Amino acid sequence: MEEQGSGSMALELIAGKLKKARIERNLSLDEASQLISVQRDYLAKIENGDFSFLPNVYILAHIKAYSRALGVGSDAIFKQCSEELQMSRSVRNSVVGTVEEESKGLTVASAMMRVIVIVFVIAMVVLGTFFAFGKGEWPSFISSFSSSPSHNVLVVRVMRDYSWVKVVADDGVKIYAGGKLSKGQEIRYESRTSFNINIDRPECVELYLNGKKIPPFTDHFIILK
Repeated sequence: MEEQGSGSMALELIAGKLKKARIERNLSLDEASQLISVQRDYLAKIENGDFSFLPNVYILAHIKAYSRALGVGSDAIFKQCSEELQMSRSVRNSVVGTVEEESKGLTVASAMMRVIVIVFVIAMVVLGTFFAFGKGEWPSFISSFSSSPSHNVLVVRVMRDYSWVKVVADDGVKIYAGGKLSKGQEIRYESRTSFNINIDRPECVELYLNGKKIPPFTDHFIILK
């Protein structure tokens, strides 16, 4: 019978079970990483009880994939893990909110300047996107990835070298297998509401949402809706 966690112990419980199950199967972290296409460092952090290195949706997705591969965990445990992750996020947000309240004191002039800068940046992004391919023409490969009435379509294209990519759709409802993509590879993903995207080398990747190119980005974790 699968043991259930209680209180704030579900994450610690599953972390211990994962490490124990991997060792009992004589699997190294590198072998476990190859087994479920999740980076080795991520698995090591999960086993060590570090759940702050990625957005919650990715942490939970990796925990589920790792647990199912090793035959541990249960729906009840996963539910408790999800609740604990949300609770820890709420605590972090509360701390951030307190800091923000204490830091308020911007003058009207400085606040207006920030608004002007933001408007300017948005305008430049819009113009850059429109003229990116000249005369509003999109690359031919985009035409085959148009969205359907009930779905959003994300296309990930590696432009140079390689990049590790992981996509979670609709806040964890659908978890796509992550992996290493090489130059020239394109992958299509679908969702009803949103995409949570983890990209190891964003400078090597282009994203297209419903046929429209996403402006260049440097963040490793982005959310598209």
